[in-house]
This record gives sequence, C-alpha cells and structure tokens, in this order.
Amino acid sequence: KEIQQFGGRIEQFIGDAIVAVFFNHDDEKSNSIDSAINAAIAMRLRHDEMQRNRKNKGLFVYEIGVGIEHGELTTGMISTGVRSEFIVLGQARVMAEQLETESKLGRFSRIVTSAFIKKQNTQNLKFKKLNGSENFEIQI
Repeated sequence: KEIQQFGGRIEQFIGDAIVAVFFNHDDEKSNSIDSAINAAIAMRLRHDEMQRNRKNKGLFVYEIGVGIEHGELTTGMISTGVRSEFIVLGQARVMAEQLETESKLGRFSRIVTSAFIKKQNTQNLKFKKLNGSENFEIQI
C-alpha cells in the first residue's frame, strides 16, 4: 500500500522480500529518491504500529529492513507464452538488495541508503553512518 501511495511499482516478491522501483518521469516534476524514502518511512511507521499490536497480543514480533539506491535500470516484460512478468535489471537493483541486507546492522529505522542517496537528501533527514560500512541509515 505504502509503495503505491508514493508512486512506486512492485516489481517482484522474493520470499518475504519486496522489490519495488520508483521512476522519474520526464513530463512531471517527480523525484524518485524522495518518493522511495517517503514510502520506506511510511512502511517503517506502519510496521512499528503492527509490531506494537502484535506484542500487546502476545504474538511474536519481527523486523523489516529497506535498502534504497538510485541509478539507471533496464525494465521490460518477459513472456513465456502463458505468463508475463515485469522485470527490473541493473546495478542499482543489486545495490539496493545489498543495502537491505546491511539493514540488519541498523539501530534506528533499518532504512539503509548509499552515500549518493544521502547527498540527494532534500527533506532535511538525519543519516547515521552504519558501523563497518560506507552506507547510511535514516534516523526517524
């Protein structure tokens, strides 16, 4: 829900992971970085609420992590006759997946970005460098 709310497109489900992409559009004043960050923050806040409810009911709680990167991608449809699938390929996707893996090192939001994303920050967000990494965690 939060991904689509901020203009993202879900590309793929891999186990319990979601791969989403946020496009810049030439004909609009869109900012895919801000959109991705806003979606991640909304997801984090919603997750925190869900975990409080789960804990109050005596259910197990779990964490989520988000990796955000920016770059050029190759996108398209792959069809095998009866089945078609939207696919996103490129270094930015690979890096975003690596950043998500590093989110386990996070102590605040577990939303991890590259230095490039941090430099593009237009929302006056606070970032904290991850210990043992060149990447950053958004503090919310």
